[in-house]
Amino acid sequence: MNSGEFDRLLTFKVPTGARGSAGSQKYTWADNAELSWAKYMPATSSEVDAALARYTTAAGVMRIRYRSDVTASWRFTIDGAGLYELVASPVEVGRREYLDLAYAKVLVP
Repeated sequence: MNSGEFDRLLTFKVPTGARGSAGSQKYTWADNAELSWAKYMPATSSEVDAALARYTTAAGVMRIRYRSDVTASWRFTIDGAGLYELVASPVEVGRREYLDLAYAKVLVP
């Protein structure tokens, strides 16, 4: 795949937990130190259907170079704008070559 096709910069956000004053667990989002360049790919109909079952906005797929630390609980921004979350576990493409990330826009951050 041509590296020039990876033209979107993803900033991953990871959930971090802390105890609230009443002892309840509160989650916030912290930036992951590593950024990833990504390629936008239109989602297949099954991926869109799965995303639309939970969200009212259209979903897509971002392809990034393989990383072992990305999980389905992460969120990300695209080029510093918007907030998106993964709607499924990352899918490995090739032999640790790429990850496909099916996502949807977060309606309420």
